[in-house]
Amino acid sequence: MRDIVQVILLSVVVSIAILVMAYIQQRKNSAAIDEITSNNNFQVYDYAKKRFIIVIAFGILAIVASFFAFEEGKELGVALSIVLITSVIGEPIINYKNLRFYYNETSCILEGKHVRYRSIKEFRPKAFNILKQQEVITLSGEKFRVEKSVADIIKDEMSKKKK
Repeated sequence: MRDIVQVILLSVVVSIAILVMAYIQQRKNSAAIDEITSNNNFQVYDYAKKRFIIVIAFGILAIVASFFAFEEGKELGVALSIVLITSVIGEPIINYKNLRFYYNETSCILEGKHVRYRSIKEFRPKAFNILKQQEVITLSGEKFRVEKSVADIIKDEMSKKKK
């Protein structure tokens, strides 16, 4: 019994570390987004709801898996389930602001950075990707992973600019 308590405590500590790292990244991106959007008129596309549906599905799966692991006395299964439950449910809640896409007629914000449409070189679909994400590659070689719906908005805004 003592082993399972130690494993559960360790998994809780790992879960907290994962959430703290996500929170620190979110604060950094959030500050950059606030600074950039304060000076310009940006529209917002919110894709958090779609992500929350996926999170709920994985959260339920993780809870069921932890129940079966606990019933069978498998410490590793319980520990992994605790880490999975915490990170799957906690990360999108912490990153709610990052699950929004800010854009206007000349530029957008990707991963907390202000990116002008004219600096975008290409879009590359990610292979074997459940979320249908694409990679936005700039002329300077920076790469940003975005949802397909966000890539479609960027392409639409870029085509408006060319007209």
